[in-house]
Amino acid sequence: MDEHAAVRRCQDGQSDAFRLIVERHSGVLYGTAYLMTRNRARAEEMVQEALLLAWRGIRSFKPRKSGTGSGLRSWMIRILVNRVISETRRNRVEETAMGPETPEPAVEPEGEARVMRAEERELMGAAMSTLPDEQRKALTLRYYADLSIPEIARVLGWAEGTVKSRIHRGLRHLEQALTLPETVSDTDLQTDSAASMRDEQ
Repeated sequence: MDEHAAVRRCQDGQSDAFRLIVERHSGVLYGTAYLMTRNRARAEEMVQEALLLAWRGIRSFKPRKSGTGSGLRSWMIRILVNRVISETRRNRVEETAMGPETPEPAVEPEGEARVMRAEERELMGAAMSTLPDEQRKALTLRYYADLSIPEIARVLGWAEGTVKSRIHRGLRHLEQALTLPETVSDTDLQTDSAASMRDEQ
């Protein structure tokens, strides 16, 4: 069943079609939530809540009429991101991190390759955790969720220029963190975070 057909069946109230959608998109939703929260339990909770909201609101979803895909993934990610942001604002004081990890891939490599991938995920997770929130969100949606610049702008409510600048700064910080970690100072991150805030003004 293709996605457009699954959406139509969901909008007719057929929950079996929604299970297909969950199977197709839950991985990227969980990865996005984890990279934003850095907490496995919270990520799972946010995904479950986002899926429930998506099911309840599926009748309001309007599939794309042209191009590839229905636009369902970016719609679901928008619901998820809004849920994560709302929850983070309410629980910022209680927020805890569970370590510098990144989500496991759907299929693990074997032997030596598996060890290398695990080390790469750990390094990337540690580097991502050093970024200001805005840059981490932008990079997560662009390179993990694979959203376009306009889609990220719609999801986060930013101007497209703001999205581009935060991605650019985030990539610069990641490169520094992954190659010369000691050169990335708190002052550098604070300066770039302030610049990112000015982008919105």
